[in-house]
Amino acid sequence: MNKGEKSLFLAAFLTIAFFATLSGPLAEALPIKKALLAWGPAEEEFEDFEARAIMAYHVAAVVVTSALAYLALRYVDMDSGLKPLAAKLTTAGWVVSIPSGVVFSYFWRSPVVHTLWIMGLTLMFTAALVILYAMSPFRISWRENTLERATFFITGVCLVASIIAGGVYASHFGFDKDTKPILLEHHSTKEYRGLGPAATPLQLVASGHAHGAIALWGAALMLIGFKWVGARGRMYKWALILALVGSVITLVGVSVVAPLRPIAHQIIFFGIGPLHVSLFFLWLYLLKKLKSVGWRDPVTFGLFFNSTAHSGSSDFHRSVSSYAVERRSESHVAHRRRNYLQHSPLAYVSFVIRRSYFPTIYR
Repeated sequence: MNKGEKSLFLAAFLTIAFFATLSGPLAEALPIKKALLAWGPAEEEFEDFEARAIMAYHVAAVVVTSALAYLALRYVDMDSGLKPLAAKLTTAGWVVSIPSGVVFSYFWRSPVVHTLWIMGLTLMFTAALVILYAMSPFRISWRENTLERATFFITGVCLVASIIAGGVYASHFGFDKDTKPILLEHHSTKEYRGLGPAATPLQLVASGHAHGAIALWGAALMLIGFKWVGARGRMYKWALILALVGSVITLVGVSVVAPLRPIAHQIIFFGIGPLHVSLFFLWLYLLKKLKSVGWRDPVTFGLFFNSTAHSGSSDFHRSVSSYAVERRSESHVAHRRRNYLQHSPLAYVSFVIRRSYFPTIYR
């Protein structure tokens, strides 16, 4: 590990330790949370909690995205001449954004601190663009390992595109009264139970950003895992094809959440499916590597066990949540129908015609 990677590991440990004192038994046993609420800028209102939670999510996102960038610089084929620049931008990005995000949420809500947060994210995004450029056919030849290099590059493009969707929502802060920090899970639950308004198109864009960024980050990490185990052969080629197809379909699904909400989740399922099969292939490679190096190797065993547990828990979560998502979609359509009846009879007639001809979309 180089200095940047070691420093990120230390920063991640300290950040996790701090957040751990703000929830669960530690929050009740230690006076840290009470002191922050009493003397800091944080407030006990739910709206303030939503904003702090979203900032915590994104601080965590900076940590894992920085780790992904460091791994890509180590294992992915790219122009070596651009690696130092990408590494420096990544390091500068998380060094600025992680402390400024924590400070802005809990200690000092100043425009200066928020500017540092935005600067850190900008450096991180610039590092991602540099890495993509270094992986592109403009900097390295794709004549060798064409499928592998194309899959890595396109998956990276899909990940960056899903991240941009979050910036689209954030860019409307201060310009759209309905654009504010919200916990998507809480808002969706209230909408499903009829306790809150239907999600706006911009809020659906944010929802697509959250789900797409996490899924595609996992896809990128999975591809790096193939490089780490030294995957070769026909199964590796099929894994690359499945990962490529799955990443593109997943991006399409999260991109159409706003206009085609009822079927967007189904499209995402068609993207996640190939990614799961590709992950199963990685699991087989890890099993093979584990047999060769021995079960006592903590790194290989940890990756093998984590991929197994993650696949099982993800499938269970999706099987449980798919019904709720479908019911929320039906509730959303019913809400639109009521709005059409109240405000525009002509729009309601158009809605009935579209639902008749496109029952899958407007069911």
